[in-house]
Amino acid sequence: MRRIAYCLAVLLLAFALTGCEITPGPGPGLTTGIEGYIYVRASVSPAAAENSEDQGDVLFSASEVPPYGYVALRNAVVQARNDYSGQTKSGRTGNNGYFRITGLASGPYTVRVLSLRNAATSTYVYANQMSWVVRNFEGMAYYLVIGISSYSGDRYYPGPAQDAEAIYNTLHGGNMLAGYGKLLKNSQATKANIKREIDNLISMARSPHDYLVIYFSGLSGSDYLSPYDDNGQTWSTAITDAELESWVKFFPGDSVTLIVDGSFSETMADGKPFQPFAFRKDWRYTVLAGARKNQRVNYDNKLGHSVFTHFLLMGLQTRNADLNRDGNITAYELYEYTKEEMYWYYDRNRASDYHEPYIYEGYYGDTPIFRY
Repeated sequence: MRRIAYCLAVLLLAFALTGCEITPGPGPGLTTGIEGYIYVRASVSPAAAENSEDQGDVLFSASEVPPYGYVALRNAVVQARNDYSGQTKSGRTGNNGYFRITGLASGPYTVRVLSLRNAATSTYVYANQMSWVVRNFEGMAYYLVIGISSYSGDRYYPGPAQDAEAIYNTLHGGNMLAGYGKLLKNSQATKANIKREIDNLISMARSPHDYLVIYFSGLSGSDYLSPYDDNGQTWSTAITDAELESWVKFFPGDSVTLIVDGSFSETMADGKPFQPFAFRKDWRYTVLAGARKNQRVNYDNKLGHSVFTHFLLMGLQTRNADLNRDGNITAYELYEYTKEEMYWYYDRNRASDYHEPYIYEGYYGDTPIFRY
């Protein structure tokens, strides 16, 4: 019989793209200027894009391949304005959204699409080289959020479904990073459906800079998560850390972050017992867990969420988890924020039922997963 406890898992893949130019494609030469690609959301009409308030409708990129759901912005005038001198030069996008503006002095620039009111970003131009436009597009975010309160066999546990909905609305709906999101709750979250959605996101992602977020809230135990149809008896119906890693490893992006709010959730990062270093064997992975390997998590009726998820939400919604105040929140910043808040919530970790977060930080642990 396996140990079972509440769990919330967030898997996140983070990625960054940037760019800018004018001809059908980049070319060689020691010249000073800006180059890149500009894409627009395919579902937004040209007229709507002109006055869109959603910064995710227009993306500046360094990738010649548009992310899923975007198309090249063609024949658009792009202006580069020197932030010191005020001097401007312009270029025009080609059929693939690529533009190139040369003959610039080095220094900071604001790059703007003149026909789109809110399509602007900032970059720095260095002497004797082409500089990619920066900042606006740091990757396409793919979010899969899972919450299971009602399990097969009429088993009910308060919290996970509400946690998942709140996380989805915050991470996906309130995030200025461009993204695609999917929410699975209760009977929708079978093992087969979870794998199917992960496979779907993998097929949608196109760049090594894309990132994936998977949030799972439900039953869990040492080295496993329980989907809706887990029978609690055999490993074949659970999702082990090694099995989950085998599903996400095909995602093309450079960064994967798994956040687990559940009992014994540190074990999702220890690589035991099924496969050595399951989520430690690849530098792309970061694991943020809500409890250490010998701790159980708690649901607080007054908070309306699990304790760890409550402080995750607070950190994101109040922006207080943005510890360096740069407009981005990373997995590592969420760890530092929740660790501090939970320390005081549990009376400086002196409460008998206290638990504390844990992080295994991969190479991209400081990649933004939330922007405001």
